[in-house]
Amino acid sequence: SPFADAADGQVSGTSGTVGATGRSSTGSSRDKTSATVNAVQVQNDTATYYIDHGYLTFDTSSIPDGATVISAELGVYVNSKIESGLSASMCVVESLQASATDLATTDFPLVGTTELATRKVISGLSTAAYTTYALNASGLAVISKTGFTKLALVSSKDFDNSAPSLATYSIVNINCTEQTGTSKDPYLTVVYSLDRSTSDSWAWSDS
Repeated sequence: SPFADAADGQVSGTSGTVGATGRSSTGSSRDKTSATVNAVQVQNDTATYYIDHGYLTFDTSSIPDGATVISAELGVYVNSKIESGLSASMCVVESLQASATDLATTDFPLVGTTELATRKVISGLSTAAYTTYALNASGLAVISKTGFTKLALVSSKDFDNSAPSLATYSIVNINCTEQTGTSKDPYLTVVYSLDRSTSDSWAWSDS
């Protein structure tokens, strides 16, 4: 299977609010070299909100131009999760990052506003295991046949513009391609058809 460039990681931001207003500014830091990252975080610490977005890119350019994408599954390996005082979900959206092969603090606000799969309640996630998302029609529409498919993970609190209460937080830590081996890498599996009678399935690793 083809492999994507290692542009997975997190961009973190701090703000006086969450949601669209909080996402409008440049992030405070980025991490694209660690083996694991906090792909989703929202935290209210004395009315300052700490927010993390996770970014995943997959080189899907080997899908033939004339192919029809039938279905796709995103998999992320959850190392750990922790919530205190609130319940949130992990949402999949399109990443609009400037480069498919790099991350910058300026990518923090560059996340889509449409959910590409059914969100997953964080309290229900299994740790030391994959969490998978079946992409919906909007998700299938962002799969690129000519370059990189770029996805992002965000907290439902951030997505829904819902500020958490003071001294509460929700964090999900996932594996990145920088960890040893590929058995826990993020992946994207795409099923597509070339004509009415045949179909192919490819799996892309975010590495």
